[in-house]
Formats: sequence, C-alpha cells, structure tokens
Amino acid sequence: MRVGERLIELREASGLSQYALAKAAGLPQTHLKQIEDGIIETPSVQTAERLRVALKASPAMFYAPKGESLFIEEPGPEVPPKLSSGVRKRVSRQ
Repeated sequence: MRVGERLIELREASGLSQYALAKAAGLPQTHLKQIEDGIIETPSVQTAERLRVALKASPAMFYAPKGESLFIEEPGPEVPPKLSSGVRKRVSRQ
C-alpha cells in the first residue's frame, strides 16, 4: 500500500478533512494533497512525524499491515521529571 493511500485511510478513520489534518499538522494543504495523490511518494521524517502526532497514530502508521490498529489507544507511561545533573543520591554503605 502506498504511503498516500495509508494516509487517506488514517485521515478518514479519524474523521478529518484534508484541511483539518493539514492545519493540525502545521502543513500546507497542498503538500498533504501531494502526499495523498502519490506525487510525493516518501514524505520527510519531519512531515511524517507531524502527521503521526496530528492523527494520534502509532509510529508504525505507514508500515503496519492493513487491518492492524494504527491508533494510539491509551497514552504511554509518563516520563519522570529529569533529574538535575548536579543532584546525586547518596547511598550509605554498611
């Protein structure tokens, strides 16, 4: 399946128009149309990531077999806050 065909499938399953998806991804609608029409066969990594985030899809969205769920159903675990590089935990030795 072409990338453009998969993108159409995902967009329609999300209930979004081309305009709405382009706006959510921060892309010109003409660029999205070119991807869907196959004029742009391989979008850049940045474009693919913008579309993935806007669609709330898994990172495998362009590569998973047809019929496999491509949407993130639940948010992943929260990332713990980054520890300051100057803070170290003291471990007592007995």
